[in-house]
This record gives sequence, structure tokens and C-alpha cells, in this order.
Amino acid sequence: HPGKGANGRLQRAAEANQKGLDISTEAYDLNARTEIHIVEASYELLKKHSPKAALAIVKSFTDRAKTMDPSDFQPYALQGKADLIKAKWDGSSANIAIVSAQQNLKKAIELNSLDALNYVLLAESQLLEQKNIDEGLQNIDMALKLNPQLGDAYAIQGLLLMTKGDRDAGNSAIHKALTLNKNLAYLYGERRL
Repeated sequence: HPGKGANGRLQRAAEANQKGLDISTEAYDLNARTEIHIVEASYELLKKHSPKAALAIVKSFTDRAKTMDPSDFQPYALQGKADLIKAKWDGSSANIAIVSAQQNLKKAIELNSLDALNYVLLAESQLLEQKNIDEGLQNIDMALKLNPQLGDAYAIQGLLLMTKGDRDAGNSAIHKALTLNKNLAYLYGERRL
């Protein structure tokens, strides 16, 4: 069992990285759909210890899955989600990650226009970019048409509306998000509701 302190944390992180790599390597022998599930599991395992390594694994598998079945929206959606995560923690390449997220999410929507979460993620990328806020709101409208109970959609809608300066409508959307999903409360920190 690894020791305590910095060396112990480093050892545990290295073991988690290796375990994630071992799990992910097994995915090479499986079909694309199963591969995506293994990538998601390995990503969850790795993200707390080494986001950079986790994102590299996700990228390698999504690239492979895209070539195996170009008509499957899931690899594009997963890569778009990974790009958004990268944009949030890696400030030096945030703009590149946002552009990549938008390209992947638009392709996922093109392949499957009925997945509400991809519209939410695309709107979130527009929020992070602080551009195309109206288009982001249109993406949220589409998500809510597909799934009117999607708390994440209301959360991003609220933040987009606040970005436009409509504080009352933004607060209303955020309250709706919190009503639907109390787990979203941490996202708003000190934002006055």
C-alpha cells in the first residue's frame, strides 16, 4: 500500500494511470461502441489523477472509433465533451480545445440530432468562448424541446442569459436547473441567486 505524503500521492496517481491505461488497452480488441464505454470508464478513473493522460487516451480511442464507424455520433460527442474539459483546465490551449469541441459536437449533432445533451455541450462551448451567445441560446432551446427536464440545459441557459445581461431571466433558468437537479448547485458558487 502506498505511503502518505507527496510520494504516496504520486505513487497512487501512477498506479491509477497504469490501471486506466491497462483498462483502455483492452478496448483495442473490442468494437467501437464497447470501446467508447471503456474509454469513458478509464477517463473517469484517470481524470482526478492525470487529466492530460486521460484526454490523450480519450483522443486516441475516439479517433480510432471514428474511423471504425464514421456514422456513429458517440465518438464525436465524447471527444467534444473531453475538449470542453480540456478548455476549462488548460488555459494555454483553451481556444483550440473550444474550436475542437465545437467541431466534434456539431458533427455529433449532424449524425444524431435527437441527443439533447450535445446541444447543451455545444452551448456550453459558446459560453466558454463568450461568442455566439444567441446561437448558444438556440442550441439550448433545441435541447429543451428534446428533453424539457434536462437541468443542465437550464443551467447553461441561465449563464448564457446572464452573459447577455438578462439577470432576471438567467436567475429564473438557474432556479429551474436547481429544481430539476440539486447536484448542479456547486456550479454557481457565490453567484447570487
